Amino acid sequence: MRAAVFVAPRTLEVRDVPDLTLGSGEVLIRNQVSGICGSDIHLYEDRIPEFTPRILGKVLGHELCGEVVEVAPDVTNVRVGDRVAVEPLLKCGQCPFCLSGDYHLCPELQHVGIGWSGGFGEYAKAPAENVYPLPDHVSYEDASLLDVLAVGIHAIHVLGIHAGSSVLVFGGGAIGLATAQAAKWAGASTVAIATRSQLARDLATSSGIDLAIDTTREDVGERLREATHGLGPDVAFDAVGGGRHYVQQGIDIVRRGGKVGVLGGFPPQPVELGGDFLIKEVAIVPCYSYGRWGALSEFQIALDGLAAGEFQGRQYISRRFPLEEISRAFEVAQHKDGQDAIKVSIVF
Repeated sequence: MRAAVFVAPRTLEVRDVPDLTLGSGEVLIRNQVSGICGSDIHLYEDRIPEFTPRILGKVLGHELCGEVVEVAPDVTNVRVGDRVAVEPLLKCGQCPFCLSGDYHLCPELQHVGIGWSGGFGEYAKAPAENVYPLPDHVSYEDASLLDVLAVGIHAIHVLGIHAGSSVLVFGGGAIGLATAQAAKWAGASTVAIATRSQLARDLATSSGIDLAIDTTREDVGERLREATHGLGPDVAFDAVGGGRHYVQQGIDIVRRGGKVGVLGGFPPQPVELGGDFLIKEVAIVPCYSYGRWGALSEFQIALDGLAAGEFQGRQYISRRFPLEEISRAFEVAQHKDGQDAIKVSIVF
C-alpha cells in the first residue's frame, strides 16, 4: 500500500510499504479522510524528542475514518463495507486506570498513528472495540473531527463546566473551537474564544459562541470582565501551548476560585505561581486526551453529538490534500504559506 513514512524530523516520504495483516479481534480500514493534528506537527517538527525513535519508519495520523474492508473471524460489531471512525487510543485493558474508565492514563497506552500504522496511509487497522460505525448522514469529513471533539468534551468534563458557567478559550485551532463548542453544549451561559485568527473567530460566531475576541487588537481580560459583571470567567482554557503564556493570562483573568484548564502542553511554558494564583485560589488543571464519562466513551459522546447536529465537524476543514502532497499539507498546517487554516486534511 502507499503511505507517508516518517523518515526523519520534518521529512515524510510517500512510498510503497507492506500490506497490513490482521490479528485476532482486528479490523482493516481503507482510509478516506485523515486530519493533521497539532500533535502530528509537534512530532513532525521533533518538538517531543522522546517520541522520535518510536515513530521513525512509522505511518502517523490518528484522526482517521474510512470503510471496513476486512475483519478478523472473531469480530462481530462491524462488517465489511461499514463506514467507520477509529478511536485511536489503544489501552491495555488490565490496569487500574483502564478498569476505572480513565484509559487515557494507561501506562501502556499506545495510539493508532504512533505505534500502529495510522491515517496517512491507504489502509489502517485497529482493534474492533475502537471502531465505531457511522450513521448514514455523518460524512467522513465530519467523522475525521471526532478525536478533536472528544478532546473538547473531556476538557469540559474535567473542569466541571455546567449550566451558567462562564468560559474563556485561548486558541482558535480545532481543539480550541471544539472546547468552546463543548462548553456551549454543556450549558455555559457565556463562552468566549480569544484568537488572532479571523477564520476561527468567524467559525466560532457561526457556531453560537458568544464572544470572539481578536487578540491582536482587544484586551481579553477587559472583554471578559465586561461580560461577567467585573468578576472574570469561571474557567479559562489554554488550547495553544508553547511560549504564549496563556496559562499565566488565564490565572490573571479568571475570577477568585476560578480554574485554568491546560490543553496545549508542547513545548513547556513557565508559570509564575505568585500573588494572584495564591490569593485567588486558582486551580490549574491538565486536560489530556479523553476516556470514559459515565457509561460512555467520550469518543462516543462526540459521535452522538455530531450525529444530532449539536457539534460542527467538516466546517473546521480549511484545506484538503491528496496523500502524495502530504509534505505540502504539513507546510499549510504549520501556516508556512501565511494562510489562515484551522484543520488540514488528507483525502483519499
